[in-house]
Amino acid sequence: MFARMQMQQITLAAGVLAAGLLAPTLASGAEIVKFRLAAWKAQHFHDQGQAKTFSDTVTHLGCEAKTAPHNDHIDVTYRCVEWRSLQAPSHESAHSWETWLKQAGFETQHQH
Repeated sequence: MFARMQMQQITLAAGVLAAGLLAPTLASGAEIVKFRLAAWKAQHFHDQGQAKTFSDTVTHLGCEAKTAPHNDHIDVTYRCVEWRSLQAPSHESAHSWETWLKQAGFETQHQH
């Protein structure tokens, strides 16, 4: 189940980055998701492409991220100490991002 959730996270992140559907700085609009992750968190990936996509996504969101190979997997360690905001293009997209962020360990707030 974790692997399936991780793939869903990667798919969402890759799609959003490719489409340019994310404005992660000082959002001003109806569909805003705020997020932070004060303590470092790590996720393990067995696929280099997935690790890069995840790392690129959290970096694009304005978070710190470090990637390091470790045994048979790749660790992506990340945090976002200050509250950040992103403006989603739709209500559905905002909820998808909120779900993705929560699954990745972030605290979230979604304003309508």
